[in-house]
Amino acid sequence: MLLIGLVVGASLFAIWIVLFIFTMGTARVIDDSMDPTLPEGVGLFYKRTDNLKLGDVVILTSPDDTRYQQVRRVVGLPGQKVDYLSDNSVVIDGVILQETYFTQEVKQTQEERLETVSMKQFLEATKSLTESMIEADKIPEDMILVLGDNRLQAYDSRYYGLVPIHEVYGKADMMFWPLKKIKNK
Repeated sequence: MLLIGLVVGASLFAIWIVLFIFTMGTARVIDDSMDPTLPEGVGLFYKRTDNLKLGDVVILTSPDDTRYQQVRRVVGLPGQKVDYLSDNSVVIDGVILQETYFTQEVKQTQEERLETVSMKQFLEATKSLTESMIEADKIPEDMILVLGDNRLQAYDSRYYGLVPIHEVYGKADMMFWPLKKIKNK
């Protein structure tokens, strides 16, 4: 009976591992691009999916080094016309995106920090995004636009342009580290 229990337990564990490998994954926030929503060092579980919505936090291949992952927020989907304003607002098809994850405190902090960021640096970033968007007018069917929540520090679509959907590993589902901050996304 004990042997049967061990075999059944081992089999269930093996099935769980296989399901995890094919349907989920883990990622770690390695910079302050998503701060304060997801500070550096936060560990995440993500679900593998290509069914993305505005506001989803996604894990994607780093455009500079495919050995690494980035954690960013989806702010533009296929078929949408997106404009990025100098106050860090995103306009989708003529309507300002309501980014509820930006508290008034975060907005004020970013506005204060904008004064310390060189305007040349800011304009270069938005120029890259604008050039990327001019090519298509609307986001092509196989692409998305991503930004970090910490707009002043994030290396995101403003620098490297639109992201192919096939480079998205999945969307964040739950934090697992640090233990005191565990919560569903």
